[in-house]
Amino acid sequence: YQRRVHGAGGVSPFHTCPVALDIGTNRTDLLEDPMYLGVRQRRLVGTEYVEFFEKFVDAVKRNWPGAIIQWEDLSKDAAFTILERFRDEICSFNDDIQGTGAVTLSGVVTACNVLGQKLSDQIVVVSGAGAGGAGV
Repeated sequence: YQRRVHGAGGVSPFHTCPVALDIGTNRTDLLEDPMYLGVRQRRLVGTEYVEFFEKFVDAVKRNWPGAIIQWEDLSKDAAFTILERFRDEICSFNDDIQGTGAVTLSGVVTACNVLGQKLSDQIVVVSGAGAGGAGV
């Protein structure tokens, strides 16, 4: 008997490495709170923000050259910036954009199959301007 544990897409959780990147906060109440566990600095923006991610991606490529990075919870603008910046350097995707889009598309395609209709005959309205709405 062999036990298997799989996460999403059949990837074993034993082959994943969750990483939290703390780039600071602009919330004064958190910066002044002695119990706050995050980095006590203003949030990185612009060139400093991208350079921070460049260092992270370089470290991932150096240590795990076949890794896939799942970007999670980036703002919509930052998500598109990061995806574009690293598109030719490392296999990565943004869960809020591509993940939501893929799951939504699979639901719509399945519904069309059940109804015996073609996707090209459907009228689709996407509500919301967030990263998930952009992905859909």
